[in-house]
Amino acid sequence: MRIPPVVRIALPFIIGIAIVGQGDGALCGKTGMTILLATSGLSTLLLFIFHGRKSTRGYPFGIAVVVLSMACGMLRMAISHYQLRSATASGGRVKAVVESIPEEKEKVWSMKIREEAEDDGYQLLYIRKDSLHDPSILLPGDTLIFKSMPPTYTYAALTQEEDSFSYYRRYLYNQHIYCTRFVFPAQWHVGGRSPGLSYRLKRLQRLITSDYDSLGIPRAERAVLQAMTVGAKALLRQTATSSRSSLQELYSSAGVSHVLALSGFHVGMIYAILHFLFMSRIISRRWRWVTGSAVVVVLWLFALVAGLPPSLTRAVVMCTIMSIATMLHRQAFGFSTITTAALIMLAYNPFCLMDVGFQLSFASVTAISACSPWLTNLNIRIQKTGWHGLIRYPLNYIASAFLITIVCTIATAGLVAHYFGAISLVGIFSNLIVSTLAILLMGCSILWWLTKWFGLGGLFGSLLGTLALWMNNSVEYLGSLSFSHLSWQPGTTGLIVYYLIFLSLFAWVRKSQK
Repeated sequence: MRIPPVVRIALPFIIGIAIVGQGDGALCGKTGMTILLATSGLSTLLLFIFHGRKSTRGYPFGIAVVVLSMACGMLRMAISHYQLRSATASGGRVKAVVESIPEEKEKVWSMKIREEAEDDGYQLLYIRKDSLHDPSILLPGDTLIFKSMPPTYTYAALTQEEDSFSYYRRYLYNQHIYCTRFVFPAQWHVGGRSPGLSYRLKRLQRLITSDYDSLGIPRAERAVLQAMTVGAKALLRQTATSSRSSLQELYSSAGVSHVLALSGFHVGMIYAILHFLFMSRIISRRWRWVTGSAVVVVLWLFALVAGLPPSLTRAVVMCTIMSIATMLHRQAFGFSTITTAALIMLAYNPFCLMDVGFQLSFASVTAISACSPWLTNLNIRIQKTGWHGLIRYPLNYIASAFLITIVCTIATAGLVAHYFGAISLVGIFSNLIVSTLAILLMGCSILWWLTKWFGLGGLFGSLLGTLALWMNNSVEYLGSLSFSHLSWQPGTTGLIVYYLIFLSLFAWVRKSQK
């Protein structure tokens, strides 16, 4: 199998980021970055030396490309580490810009902020609760003026001895947050409102969630709707169930937490609906670039409203590349598309590689792309049966969903076990049930939004609550089964061995079918 050029460039780049990331930024000093710059320069020089019609097909040119890509990845990660470690938080009276919607916790409110004089990372601000001051009025883009206690730097978790908070500080560091601050209730006030795009989009997200509140459905069902449609997960984490401390934990126990995270599943539905509304298949070819551009703009607005989580960003970047490829009459989906999306995201923020959502998202979509020939063959075999469409179409859906679920479950099982210490044994069956309900719920949500402006949303609003209730009840039943989990938490070595075995078996199966 011929490896696409973008894959040959991206894999060493990703490996370089992983090396520096696993080494906790050991090369982020001046000496380390000088070595990486020298290696990049030498590799570039070798590329010019070996560049030619014959030499580009040989090993020297290929080795130079791999070394240059890896050095660029290591250098990009080292620069990000250096920027975070050199960032300093101001003392005294601080003026900052709110970067995320405040999230309510048991005793405090938390939000990401960025100092106006600092552009190298975020700070995590905790504001103590009281009855007179309400941080929930804040939106991204607002100016916040406060006086806090001395900041705690997150990169201390990489250089000091481990304690009970080291893992959390390391997590914050990988989220590009270089310090945390604590503010007492009376020591902050709003310095001004921003009329910018970020403020308007987050205000729109808040208006949408308040519209769901007006449906009159129970809190648990409302939390699922908000998470699945606009990415608002605060209510999800605060809503307890009869068997779990939160709905998020309940869905994780059943192996279906990915349904609540905006990703390719949700973007794919919106992508298909937009193409249907814009009649992309029947309009003239010379106008398809207009509809393709409109679809891309709507998808990016949706991603901005949801806060650009890694899984959603990956899906929107891939849809953007697919739309451009379609307009240029090129192959729209494959390893090149997936790799290009990863390369763009990691070049912008290499810390994405350390995010579990990013890893699970790309592992799933890569597995789906790898098994696409099997899906095509399965579809052809079902079409050849000659059965009636009422039997053939549901059978094709169930068979395809079952195959995709199996492949994605196996592809992500190692990562899930590594990070969460357990594997769901009912995930394959729960995914079939929950994914079907999620498709109905997403479609019903769109119909509700389209009809509510004409006074016809009552029927779809009631149906939304019913579908969300069925989903929660199904997940709670499956997650409560005594055999629903297998406890297993491999280390880094065990994780590598697992994926080597998985890739070997996959290659053997593909080869045996040829």
